[in-house]
Amino acid sequence: FPKRDWSSDVCSSDLKSEMLDLRAIVERILVDASFEAEQLGKSLTSQLIDKPLVIVADRHWTQSAIENVVRNALKHTPDGASVEAVLDHHDHFARLVVRDSGEGISSEDLARIFQPFYRSTTGSTQRSTAGAGLGLAIAAQVLRGNGGKIEARNRIDAAGHMRGFEICLEWPLA
Repeated sequence: FPKRDWSSDVCSSDLKSEMLDLRAIVERILVDASFEAEQLGKSLTSQLIDKPLVIVADRHWTQSAIENVVRNALKHTPDGASVEAVLDHHDHFARLVVRDSGEGISSEDLARIFQPFYRSTTGSTQRSTAGAGLGLAIAAQVLRGNGGKIEARNRIDAAGHMRGFEICLEWPLA
């Protein structure tokens, strides 16, 4: 098979940029995801900045990127545990951090989770078998196509124990 250039799948020429209130988009997605979390025996908490965060981005792909990250966090959070979403701004960027309460993933996997079709083989069985491995790759392409960035890291407590996983998405403010 020829090597596929995934950077062209969601490239900036495909994005229909418009002024968007990221806070309103995140709020709608979290309302829907809260119902899903409840059905799964999990909870979803949020802390959203109390003012609009205006970005220039493609509405459809921005919603898709956020939904992929939130649903991924719900998928990998144990029953009875919670996912947290925090939306604020830092410097000239709108920032959404989504934290799960799962087992985290290996440092090798952290370096590769934004590659198409890559699925972690560490952590929960659910993490290694669920999905096609495209959600985070799509999210990364969308953020980069809109001049933003996406990063992932394990959450470590003061005693050095892994306490979950988080993904940070950033878009330039308009």
